[in-house]
Amino acid sequence: MADVPNGEQGCSSPLELFNSIAAQGELVRSLKARHAAKDEIDSAVKMLLSLKMSYKAAMGEDYKADCPPGNRAPGIDSGLDATEAGDDFVDPWTVQTSSAKGIDYDKLIVRFGSSKIDKELIDRIERATGQRPHRFLRRGIFFSHRDMNQVLDAYENKKPFYLYTGRGPSSEAMHVGHLIPFIFTKWLQDVFNVPLVIQMTDDEKYLWKELTLEQAHGYAVENAKDIIACGFDVNKTFIFSDLDYMGMSPGFYKNVVKIQKHVTFNQVKGIFGFTDSDCIGKISFPAIQAAPSFSSSFPQIFRDRTDIQCLIPCAIDQDPYFRMTRDVAPRIGYPKPALLHSTFFPALQGAQTKMSASDPNSSIFLTDTAKQIKTKVSTAQRGQPVPAELVPWGPAAAAPPPSPDTRCVLLSSSLLFSPTLFRKQNHGSFLQLELNNRKITHFQAPAMFQEPAGAFCTFFDFKSHRETVSSLYR
Repeated sequence: MADVPNGEQGCSSPLELFNSIAAQGELVRSLKARHAAKDEIDSAVKMLLSLKMSYKAAMGEDYKADCPPGNRAPGIDSGLDATEAGDDFVDPWTVQTSSAKGIDYDKLIVRFGSSKIDKELIDRIERATGQRPHRFLRRGIFFSHRDMNQVLDAYENKKPFYLYTGRGPSSEAMHVGHLIPFIFTKWLQDVFNVPLVIQMTDDEKYLWKELTLEQAHGYAVENAKDIIACGFDVNKTFIFSDLDYMGMSPGFYKNVVKIQKHVTFNQVKGIFGFTDSDCIGKISFPAIQAAPSFSSSFPQIFRDRTDIQCLIPCAIDQDPYFRMTRDVAPRIGYPKPALLHSTFFPALQGAQTKMSASDPNSSIFLTDTAKQIKTKVSTAQRGQPVPAELVPWGPAAAAPPPSPDTRCVLLSSSLLFSPTLFRKQNHGSFLQLELNNRKITHFQAPAMFQEPAGAFCTFFDFKSHRETVSSLYR
């Protein structure tokens, strides 16, 4: 007979009750999926209802998936209410605190229901990789995780996993805070020797910002240059624009549709704070950000494998997307993605909020000159806005138009996709050559991004790339 561990109904905290309900819900779904005996299913359902009643008695409100105790669903005024009450407000678009010391990350772990990265986990990573842990781990910049121990179990048992991270391109250049997850992801790729997919959510920025499709896509191309300069392994890295890839990958779109079917509007409204005035594109977008968490979204890399777990390094404000993803994964037959969460890079004005590419007053961009950086820091110290001449773009500014070579191309039935770089001042040097009548572009990253500087071939023969990566999963 299905049951929960002894004492589960008498959990000592609402968070334990919340986790018990989630586990019992998965058990019910599992029993139904394998057509278990009716009395066994009924017993499990009764236990689930009992746990939900205990939760309501303890919290004074109904259980909501992906909304752990203390993690209120963000609404129009919820951020202000949180800061006025002395609490922190964090969602994928807003980070705000009333404390001069910044976000209380220990409280955030409790609210989001994640686990703290402790010394024991860091020591285990060192034993598994044989490498000294990255300084971002040692210094607590990556401070929280979900299921990292499962990833290490898989690695130690010679089972594959892959990395997934991304960027929402809202400006021509990235700022120094954006580098945090990419620098760490490069280290993870190096020490675990695994594939990496990088999603450029230009569709998201078109939906949320006052940008044209061409501007959003142009920003994705520009931001890809900054990402490439981090020095990822060209044979194991796939960078893609949603606007390009969605129309060329049936496997990716099928997963988007599966996720959309299993997540209700009420759920996304509770998780992301959508209102009746939001466009339907915003409501459906979370499924697009969730889809790369599943290996079947990339059949050109993983073939027909659907059981390969994903590890996502990201800032903790992106966690709501992946709480939703982890909730839906068992229902569509996929493993839950694991996560590693980073802290925020504080804005120039102080730790009450993070750097934002949409606010040039708060950020130091990777394209800023030494003079611009000095001026920004000094004006921030005086509490003045950044001079207009130091703002290279605005909402109405046009991003450089992407060259034809930056689009996905279908050549001899082989998908060749990665943003082709074109010349950009202060971002390195380029060498173009003809190889078998095909243009190959190499990017030489400057030392400030990569030591030693190396080359990134942005167009490569897809067949050999597929064979190289897929050989890991035979």
